[in-house]
Amino acid sequence: MGLNTSIHPAKKTLAAVTWAVNKVYITSTYVINKMGGVVAVAGAILAAVTAFTSVTVGKAAD
Repeated sequence: MGLNTSIHPAKKTLAAVTWAVNKVYITSTYVINKMGGVVAVAGAILAAVTAFTSVTVGKAAD
């Protein structure tokens, strides 16, 4: 008889749900933490494109 056969099915289900919730929490926390860096890079790219286009449009208007 294996060890898992002596555990009640409800306890197995609860353990599986707890494990899944924990993994979702860890993953979402990681994504939220990394999102700050992604937003910073996107902002820097947008600022560079804006600066480039404003200089280019200004020269074309002259």
